[in-house]
Amino acid sequence: MTPSAPDTLPPSPWLRPAWLLGALALVAVLVRAYPLLRAGAWGLPVDYDEGVYFSASALLTQGVWPYRDFVFVHPPGLLLVLAPVSAWARAVEPGTVFALARWASVAVGGANVLLLGRLAWRAWGRAAGLAAAALYALHPVCVAAEHGVFLEPSLNLFGLLCAGAGLAALQEGRRRVGLWAGVLAGGALSIKLWALAAVAGVLAAAGRRLRVGAFGAGLALALAVLVGPFALQAPGRFLEQVFAFHARRPPDGDLSRLLRMQEMFVGRGALGLALLAAVGALFAVRRWREDAAARFAFTGAVLTVGAFLAAATYWDQYNAFLAPFLCLLAALGAAQLWAGAGRFALARRGAVALAVLLAVVLEQRVVRREGRAQFFERFVPHYAPAEGADIWAMKPAP
Repeated sequence: MTPSAPDTLPPSPWLRPAWLLGALALVAVLVRAYPLLRAGAWGLPVDYDEGVYFSASALLTQGVWPYRDFVFVHPPGLLLVLAPVSAWARAVEPGTVFALARWASVAVGGANVLLLGRLAWRAWGRAAGLAAAALYALHPVCVAAEHGVFLEPSLNLFGLLCAGAGLAALQEGRRRVGLWAGVLAGGALSIKLWALAAVAGVLAAAGRRLRVGAFGAGLALALAVLVGPFALQAPGRFLEQVFAFHARRPPDGDLSRLLRMQEMFVGRGALGLALLAAVGALFAVRRWREDAAARFAFTGAVLTVGAFLAAATYWDQYNAFLAPFLCLLAALGAAQLWAGAGRFALARRGAVALAVLLAVVLEQRVVRREGRAQFFERFVPHYAPAEGADIWAMKPAP
């Protein structure tokens, strides 16, 4: 895969990809860590989903199996990802272990910035890599998700690893790389079924040049190891909870499709990113035959948006999974505009830099505003049960 606008990198070691992307990853870590540093890991309200995922993982490490012993409506991958941390809940005070899980999510966010920036840099050059990393680093929904115990941080991590391995397999044509791409695809699918969008993107990117046999073998192996033992414990309950439940799930969250579109492309500072991504989508269609990374980003974005619009339930935190695809498309658009030569090249590049900067500033303003509003004392009046309210608890399934 040849970058569309090759950059001649300066000789200074401080301007090499690893240093520049590392600096943006550090910014991402600091932005995600700031609320935890200021208020403490327990100073932010615990989302319902966080409690479910952490508790389910802790129960698993104690021999209590999801699907068989209690209801869990997602594949078990996140429980396994959290297990090295949640296993300490029996030996250490559980609140301390939960705080550690939140800090681990911050580290995953930094890794996602590195992976996304590296993917865009290798595909389209330095400007694209920096734009993708910066846009993701300050994406408000990603910042909010990546200091909590949610599905999306790990889902993005495995999806980006799969994309990187898949595009490398396309370049190198080695069976082993294709096998690893399949294993990583299986890891992503073991966390949430939405990963099908990323897997389809990798297949669209690689086309016939991907060693499908090796990829499929890796995918099957990963699912057999990560999901198989859970499915065998209670096959009927596994199918009911992971698949049938979602097919019959009642509407929940934002029900209006128009409101969902607004949340995806306008709300929470997303407008600048969406406009750049729209430009990138046009270039992706134009470069479809020769640009594998563009095929990945475009396919993943279209399928994810379609899934969000078709789903019975939708919450704006889901947009953290859409963010990598939009950031890649925005980076492609920025790189193509940046590469334009001619009489107005300087003005054109200045306009591109300003557009990316504006998108980042819009995101950063939302991050700052939401950060000030997230501290525990601001949430107590809203989350305390009203007098006489019914309190519900969850218990293991019979």
